[in-house]
Amino acid sequence: MKNVTPALLLTVPCPICEVAAGNPCVFHSGVTRSEPHLDRKMLAADDVEEKRSERTKTRSVSSRVMELFGTMGEDRLELHVLFGAAGNGTREKIKVLDAIDDLVRTGMLDACRNGFYALTEKARSR
Repeated sequence: MKNVTPALLLTVPCPICEVAAGNPCVFHSGVTRSEPHLDRKMLAADDVEEKRSERTKTRSVSSRVMELFGTMGEDRLELHVLFGAAGNGTREKIKVLDAIDDLVRTGMLDACRNGFYALTEKARSR
């Protein structure tokens, strides 16, 4: 709840007074409340946490991909080995592909021939 600013509170509708997102909470009489309803605060906090969690998951997949190079003791790994950073599901493998794409874009990995990826000098120096 500490990460929820007054502006973030207004990004979700209120389930109590049923005002739309962007509008302040109101009393039954229609008078504006000085503070949002607790349920709205909780929804906003959940929303912030969900977004933070998504960013963390993406980052952690990238970290696991990079850790595989150290674990395997190699500077170059094949894609099917990198899938080891994920679970068995298709969604997890897509997350690995997204993480690899981000790592290539940020200069941490080079895409090589035949589905191999190699650590760059930038990655080795970290």
